[in-house]
Amino acid sequence: FILRIRGLYRNVFYHNFVHAFDVTHFLYLLMKAIEPLGHLDTLDKFTMLVAGIVHDVDHMGLNNSFHLKCDTPMGILSSVAGTTSVLEVHHCNLAIQVLAQEECNVFHCLNKTQAKTAYQTMVNAVLATDM
Repeated sequence: FILRIRGLYRNVFYHNFVHAFDVTHFLYLLMKAIEPLGHLDTLDKFTMLVAGIVHDVDHMGLNNSFHLKCDTPMGILSSVAGTTSVLEVHHCNLAIQVLAQEECNVFHCLNKTQAKTAYQTMVNAVLATDM
């Protein structure tokens, strides 16, 4: 899974795999720090780490505003769909495509309810990165 996602990151200045790894590492440290509070279960923690590693996958180095103002295909799709989170939706779509591959599905051992929760958590976390 991680190698497939890594291969989808572009060699751009900031939103690259090193950045994704940094974010994922920070999430791990944050979750360890708040662990005594007991707010997150094991599935939450795992899913947040997955979200961290995929949150900028295939980022082109251009922002949402560029895609919307320049009417790129992704910008047009987002406009028609009623969202301005062009890149975040793209990152989610790619993550879901990778997770759909049997050899990359890190959620394969989850039951249907857990898998739904994992996907919802991952998508919500990635969409929340639209700043």
